Amino acid sequence: MKFKTLFIACASAILGMALGAFFERQKIAPETGLTREAPAPKPARSPIRAVAGAPAFSSPNLKERRRLLLEYAQQIPASEILQALGSIDSLPSSQLQSSFVRVLLERWAATDTTAAFAWINAQKPGFLRASAIEGAITGLALTDPQAALQASLKFATGDTRVQLAGIAYRKWAQSDPASAAQNILDSEAGAPRQELLGAVVSEWAQANPGAATAWVRQLPEEALQHAVTRNLLQQLAVNDPAGASAFVATLPEGSFAREATSVLASFWVREDLQGALQWARGLPDGAAKTEALSSMRSTWAELDPLAAANYAAETASDEWLASIASQWSRTNPSAAIQWAEKSLQGAAREQFLASVSGGLAQSSPGDAVNLVASMTPGAVQENAAMTVLQTWGRNQPRFAADWLSRFPESPLRDRAVQDFVSIWTEYNPADVRQWLDQLTDDALRNQAMSVFRGLEH
Repeated sequence: MKFKTLFIACASAILGMALGAFFERQKIAPETGLTREAPAPKPARSPIRAVAGAPAFSSPNLKERRRLLLEYAQQIPASEILQALGSIDSLPSSQLQSSFVRVLLERWAATDTTAAFAWINAQKPGFLRASAIEGAITGLALTDPQAALQASLKFATGDTRVQLAGIAYRKWAQSDPASAAQNILDSEAGAPRQELLGAVVSEWAQANPGAATAWVRQLPEEALQHAVTRNLLQQLAVNDPAGASAFVATLPEGSFAREATSVLASFWVREDLQGALQWARGLPDGAAKTEALSSMRSTWAELDPLAAANYAAETASDEWLASIASQWSRTNPSAAIQWAEKSLQGAAREQFLASVSGGLAQSSPGDAVNLVASMTPGAVQENAAMTVLQTWGRNQPRFAADWLSRFPESPLRDRAVQDFVSIWTEYNPADVRQWLDQLTDDALRNQAMSVFRGLEH
């Protein structure tokens, strides 16, 4: 009765259900003060069955239904979880059932490990049992990470075992990272060893960056040290960027030092653009500096495209200019074009505008066509036109076909017809035939028909 009454209160708050109170078996008649028999209560629906039948579950929004259900799952008393698990088949989808079981077992294992795993042992293999195991080990890790680790070895295999062991090791690392790391070194091998050790190092570096860094430095296995350095640097970029830069500065010159510098740059720039740029620009000239700045390029162009473009222009890097142009075209193509008109000349300007037109073709092909038309005639303009036509042809082939029909006879049109007809025929040959029948330009129709017939055979 307690569980049912609690459910009514929870479901009313969470799902807005108007459920009546339970009738008492006996009650006092206010007029006489005498007891009388209350009407026999109607059989109560399963609490979870009531949740499943609530108005919220008629919505096609699975995410919202899941959120409401898990809020309810968090409020079920631990002593009544077993009863709740008896009605999970009332939920309308396997995904909701899986989520519900995972939450209940996580809570149950944290308070009554023996009962939780006894229930798991009684279940048949399948998605519900797998969800229960994941939840139970996660819950057990909150109170006894080492027991959770042993449970992961008993109940799971392969990638699932590594995933669950990772949860246990992370919790262990929060209280005793050195012991957790040593246990991995003693008991794990191969790729799982690297993955799990990386998880411990990540937790360690959040709480004590200096100790985590010192421990990674003393690892005797070079391959293992290299593997976990990425986890270390990801956390140091947030918690101790100065320590991270000092760490990579002491690495012996070589591919690993360059890789570590690049990894630090890619993480640091997301946390502190200006600080990361100042550090990278201060590095000695060479491969490590080049790779560090390259690792920052995408984030830099996203956060401050103007400054990134100016740097690319100063260094005359075609690769940088093309990359920034492509990114900028998706967020503010007008600003990108204006910058190029003012800051670039000659081939650099044309190449930048070509990259902008390629990105613009995804969102505004008409503007991309106008931009290509404004470019200086030549190979760069022709290649830009081909890129726009191909992109447009995949998304809106009839509009692209209309643009193609305006191309003058030329080697460019020959290339364009070949590519465009091939792309369109691949996914809608019927529309291609209709377009061919409607063409009034005999030369274009004959040329396109020749390509189409060749593809049919």
